[in-house]
Amino acid sequence: MPLEQGLERLKSDKGLGPNFVEWRHIPASPPTLAPVPAALDGRLAEALARRGIERLYSHQAEAVEAVLAGRNAAVVTPTASGKTLCYNLPVLQTLLSDPNARTLYLFSPRRGWPRTSWTICTASSPRSAPTSRRTPTTATRPPTPVAPSGPPGRARRSAI
Repeated sequence: MPLEQGLERLKSDKGLGPNFVEWRHIPASPPTLAPVPAALDGRLAEALARRGIERLYSHQAEAVEAVLAGRNAAVVTPTASGKTLCYNLPVLQTLLSDPNARTLYLFSPRRGWPRTSWTICTASSPRSAPTSRRTPTTATRPPTPVAPSGPPGRARRSAI
């Protein structure tokens, strides 16, 4: 169904239509770009460049800089705005600097609900993480984009 047709159906729906207070068209605007953060591992910057990414969107650069500096970051942007790089670049940075590090990604299981979706990820070294011999977990290290000829990461049992 074309977008315009879908919007008209929403407007004319007897149950939903009256609940909309205002319909407004917001035209596209040019992106705000920023340099790839200097603190990012050069191998990651080179991998981005090979894929045609010479600069990041400003929210990506700000988020990556914050996380690399040890601060938390919350990124709230529309769909398809590049949030994936906001969390994957710091994770890959950690994995490149510590091959024993592990990453845990948690995604909301409810698809199609952007108001309730969330992403939490962490990358840490087993040396800095609390350990428990009784609670084994499966940790998967994503393939490193800067070594395309190497073997992809494998699921490993690890007491973290």
